[in-house]
Amino acid sequence: MIAAFLVVTPPSVDHQAEDPSVPRPRWTILASDTLPGLCLIRVTAVSRIRGARTAAKSACTRTAAAAPACREMLALLLFVVVSASLALFVAAGFVLFAAPSQGTSTAPWVSLSGVGAFVSFWGSELLGLAGVSLLGMLVALMARSVGTSVGISVAYVLIVEELVSKIWPDGVVWFPTHLFRHLWGTPSGFTLGAPPMGYTLDVAAALLCMLGFITVSAVLFRRMDVTA
Repeated sequence: MIAAFLVVTPPSVDHQAEDPSVPRPRWTILASDTLPGLCLIRVTAVSRIRGARTAAKSACTRTAAAAPACREMLALLLFVVVSASLALFVAAGFVLFAAPSQGTSTAPWVSLSGVGAFVSFWGSELLGLAGVSLLGMLVALMARSVGTSVGISVAYVLIVEELVSKIWPDGVVWFPTHLFRHLWGTPSGFTLGAPPMGYTLDVAAALLCMLGFITVSAVLFRRMDVTA
């Protein structure tokens, strides 16, 4: 214990102590006369230094890997936004072109209120798709496997939330995918119609879910071994 303490806090070196006639400090005599103890201290110090270097390297690796991971996630979100927007605008253009031939007036659609409703639907659709994408990112980080993450996501949507909807129909509307599917506001294949709690509360709850997904994903990414 004396040697270990002295290794951590050594006194200043006195050049006169090299003269045999000058008595050396007691702890120096003990340290020099205890070669195995010094070897043990040296091994322990080297091990701690290597451990600190390994931890620092791991932290640097995670930090360096965080930027590409964020870029990849942003690229995926950008792909979702662009592809969904392209599909929506192409479909809207085709409908506007084909409607007059079917005797349907397009005047309400191109009016100010009609354009506003279209833009609102477009934004709600992108928000819901972003929420689903962030949920998929969280599942992928936990599963760390493409096949497993896809299986878990499908099972959660088709089994877990559907089972809860049969048992607790009033509470399932606050579950993530139900919140996202209510954002579109109109019943269709993937959507559920107008949110029963109101559109404002639905958007607020959906944004909170997205923030939770991002926070948990960031914590998991910082704690996992990205070099494995």
